[in-house]
Amino acid sequence: MNNAGIGYFSAVEESVEEETRKMFEINFWGLMNMTNAVLPTMRGCLSQELAPFHIHVTLIEPSSFRTDWSGRSSVKTESSIPEYKQVIGAILQGTGKGNEAGDPKKAAEAVITVVESEQPPLRLLLGNAAYQMASYKFTNLLKSIEEWKETTINADFPQ
Repeated sequence: MNNAGIGYFSAVEESVEEETRKMFEINFWGLMNMTNAVLPTMRGCLSQELAPFHIHVTLIEPSSFRTDWSGRSSVKTESSIPEYKQVIGAILQGTGKGNEAGDPKKAAEAVITVVESEQPPLRLLLGNAAYQMASYKFTNLLKSIEEWKETTINADFPQ
């Protein structure tokens, strides 16, 4: 399991390049380097490519948990653009306060349950906020797909 990472909270337009690069270095390249180092010894890649070897992949998608991820190890860029203050400001105010809804012990128990499962899910949402956000995202995605179905389908050559 690779769960190392840092938090960086900012609107994209207001983000500081140095902090964004640091986050990518740790959260993306750290994971990529670890994956590249481990997978050759496991004889495969991810999910479908690992299935013939009976190796399962589960993406853990947590909401906020009472850990240091959004506390002292994170960086927050204060919003200076008025249009962002309501959304980004609210997010910044609510992070790293030690009152996050997620219980790390319950999350660990959920991960153990998945690891011990014969058929673990490809994606595991942890926490009510993660469930609510994913439900909202996919409900709206499906709605948009259906609204633009004709335009989407008409991009193919005629049959």
